[in-house]
Amino acid sequence: MKLQQYEEVIQVINSKPAGNIVATLVNKFEGIERTTLNSIWAQEMQKKVKKNFHRIHAQDKASEIYSNYLSCVESRDPPGILVKMALAMDYSPAMLAKLILEQYLIANCPHIIVSKSQVNRLLRDTTMIEDRDLSIEVYLFHRL
Repeated sequence: MKLQQYEEVIQVINSKPAGNIVATLVNKFEGIERTTLNSIWAQEMQKKVKKNFHRIHAQDKASEIYSNYLSCVESRDPPGILVKMALAMDYSPAMLAKLILEQYLIANCPHIIVSKSQVNRLLRDTTMIEDRDLSIEVYLFHRL
């Protein structure tokens, strides 16, 4: 792949196209394999997560994001809230799901200390999440 073509792919990714970004890239760049475009998108997402992780995961910002999630649930938004929030924030849906799950545990289980292994176990087995709406939302990010 030529540098100019790579830069065009990055430009499309950064323009935040609506819908599935990889599908948009596949349609626009027919001569490039889907796996290559998916790798470039994943690389760009990783850069964004590294750049914004500490800002988004700061306790006050994390609480604000969790409150926004709860507002969407209370207003009966259709499933896919976490995915839509992640796209709006230009952040990884998996990392956002993990953040929301951590905040849920902090808010609803104050008697326990939230650990990474506990959160990861719930991410892998969403049936263990007691909140039905959150369980569905976390499950949906796996379907991307």
